[in-house]
Amino acid sequence: MPRLPRSPLLDVPQHVIQRRHNRQPVFLHQDDYRVYLHCLHAAATVSACAMHAYALMTNHVHLLLTPERADSAPLTLKPWGQRYVHYINRTYKRSGTLWSTTGAIIALSWTHTFPPHITQVLLLVDPHERSSEKRQIVMGVVRLLLVVIIMVAPSVAIGASLNCSQVGTSVEKTICASKTLSSLDEQLAKAYESVILLSDHPDVVKSHQKAWLRNIRDKCQDEPCLQSAYEHRLAQLAATKQAEWQTFRDTNLGIEFSYPSNRKVQVGCRRSKSCIALIGKPMPNSEYLIAFEVFDGDLEKIATEKAVFEKHNNVWIAKGRSGEHAVVPLAGRGWQGLTSTVDCGISDRKGFHAGAGECLWVVLSNGRRSVVMDTQGMGGNDAASMRSIQSIRFAE
Repeated sequence: MPRLPRSPLLDVPQHVIQRRHNRQPVFLHQDDYRVYLHCLHAAATVSACAMHAYALMTNHVHLLLTPERADSAPLTLKPWGQRYVHYINRTYKRSGTLWSTTGAIIALSWTHTFPPHITQVLLLVDPHERSSEKRQIVMGVVRLLLVVIIMVAPSVAIGASLNCSQVGTSVEKTICASKTLSSLDEQLAKAYESVILLSDHPDVVKSHQKAWLRNIRDKCQDEPCLQSAYEHRLAQLAATKQAEWQTFRDTNLGIEFSYPSNRKVQVGCRRSKSCIALIGKPMPNSEYLIAFEVFDGDLEKIATEKAVFEKHNNVWIAKGRSGEHAVVPLAGRGWQGLTSTVDCGISDRKGFHAGAGECLWVVLSNGRRSVVMDTQGMGGNDAASMRSIQSIRFAE
């Protein structure tokens, strides 16, 4: 694989572009995409390089990644490229290199790293396609990727505690130099995250937080001013009205669970009357935040037949879009269960299956009946959903 420009930046999101020689196709068959992603995932895991998103075009690749060490990006890109070239040469009976020397690594402008749940986007449409319909689909998915990044990145800067290895302003340096202010900053980040999750009006909370950062915190000139600003903002967040927890009960299905009042119950989903969905904000290109579907049968039967779980040599695994994932056992009042977060497909509003997000799958059973729960890759993988899951009760 050609040597890409070295990038010494640590914990900074980077946009990597890689092309094949003479703009020839990188992917010749659907199986090539799966092999490519497997090679990429294996290399990124070993080299401590956080992979946030990807776009696989026919003749080139876009990656969004954050190196955690100085050698993370090179150690990810070199083995990944070599393994994929070996596969292409063996499969299509060719020899020689594959990649062009015109690749690039571009450091992105914001300083905070991506959250781990950022959606991964996969494009499978020929970039030379001239038809307006496919061109619109491609551009729609590209916009989806950009919207996700734009939506998530500012929220990190607004809500997350400071990364003191990347501070730039005098205010940020003052905060990081003080144990008291650093502690207050961490408290504020946790309080903000909790309020956003359970607020009836999260957009208003975000707007107030932006205004506080811009007009109050960042105008402080010394530590006492900053301490006062943080304490006042913490008090404001504590007084913010949050959603109350309610109980949903369906005697026909024989289950009940709790949910926050900023989410609504929708009976009927996945084309099943035995399915209950929780809907709310944000739900980009999703039918629900999390769905609960009830089946007759024990845990092992329903987990293997109705969900993504498989059992091999008495060990549970979960099958995602491009690989296997670890499974965690769950236990609650009168039930046992399994859970895993897997890479999964997402679709745009036109029904074009275009990406891979992170879907939470859970199966709970009391031995006679089971509930299968899932999210759709673009939301719902949060503490509120887990609290709803843990609260499930089967009717006696």
